[in-house]
Formats: sequence, structure tokens, C-alpha cells
Amino acid sequence: MATPDELSAAIKTYIERFSAGDAASWTACFAEGASHEDPVGTDAHHGHAAIQASYEQSLAIGGSLHLQARDEPIIVGNEAVVALEAWSGSGADRVHMPRIIDHFTFDDAGRITSLRAFWQLESVRPDPE
Repeated sequence: MATPDELSAAIKTYIERFSAGDAASWTACFAEGASHEDPVGTDAHHGHAAIQASYEQSLAIGGSLHLQARDEPIIVGNEAVVALEAWSGSGADRVHMPRIIDHFTFDDAGRITSLRAFWQLESVRPDPE
């Protein structure tokens, strides 16, 4: 089993790669056969191809994505939760998602086996630069 420090580092890498806009690099954070449900209540994406396609679709809609942790993750065993906020778009079209909770499960190598993102569309606010 990965240590809490290794899982904390995996979450940091996930956030950095998400914000970098490199879909393939971000997708590599996930184990083969992983699931990604963002937001919770929508259809989950299973496996690298579907997870990467969902990220690329988000980039196509928003133009850019930036994710930031609001606090340190809480890690118990092979699971973690972290409070996040996100920005999408740029200039006059930029929006802010101030309240996101991501729930992760990891394999023994520290790769994400499932991710569920809890957030509400109603929380998205204009945030022009």
C-alpha cells in the first residue's frame, strides 16, 4: 500500500497536471481501468481513453482549466478527500468553481483507481480576469 506521503504527492501531481492542460500526462495519474465521475451523479468514465476524452472535452468547452487545493488532503488507507477550487476559461469568460470535494481511491502504486468530484453547477460564478 502506498504511504500517506506518496498519496499526498499523487494528489499534488494530479492537480499540477490537470492545470497544465496536458490530457495524456493527467490521464497517466490514473490506473488502467480506473473510473472518473465528474461531477457525481453524471455518467462515470472508465479506462484511460474515456477519462482522457472527458478531460479533452472540458478543455474544448472552457479553453483552460486550473485547479487548486484549498487545504491539505485527508488520507485514510488507500482513500483521500481534498477540498479544491477551479477556474475555467480566461478573460471576460473566466468562471470560478469555489467548492469542490474530490474523493480518490488509489492502488498500491499510488495511481488513482477511482475519482468522484462533488460540486454543484449552481456554485459556478463569473470571475473575469
